[in-house]
Amino acid sequence: MMQRAQIAFKQVDPTIKVIGGMVADLVLLPPETTRRLLTIMPDSRKAQGIYVASDEEMAVLAQASLPLKDSYTRSSDGRYTLEVYYPQPVVIGSPIKDTPAQMAIAVYAEVGNSQFDYWLDQARFILEDVGLDGLYIDQFNLVLSTQT
Repeated sequence: MMQRAQIAFKQVDPTIKVIGGMVADLVLLPPETTRRLLTIMPDSRKAQGIYVASDEEMAVLAQASLPLKDSYTRSSDGRYTLEVYYPQPVVIGSPIKDTPAQMAIAVYAEVGNSQFDYWLDQARFILEDVGLDGLYIDQFNLVLSTQT
């Protein structure tokens, strides 16, 4: 699909650059893990936002069969960072009724870990297999921030 879009854009103007995008520091959790977390989270933590995992949430995450475990960011006391979000525009800090929440876990890329390998695979796919002109990594600056 992107190859056809790139051809169409270039037919309009050959100087247009078509780039692919990746998210740097968040990985979507599987739906079952999200459901389990939401059942134990208080309503105040179901609002869209970033949260440090509680003891109960850490236990759920420890039991889950999740990819990239070697790439999760941790706070100084070893807790994961979770993001609760809704796949539509919302007012930050407001819980949304009748809209299923999605959750992501914060990750970092470092030579030798799973997230780094994923980045390389995605970059190779976007640039070599699809043949796009460049790559945009969303939230890249956040992978350089200090986790507390």
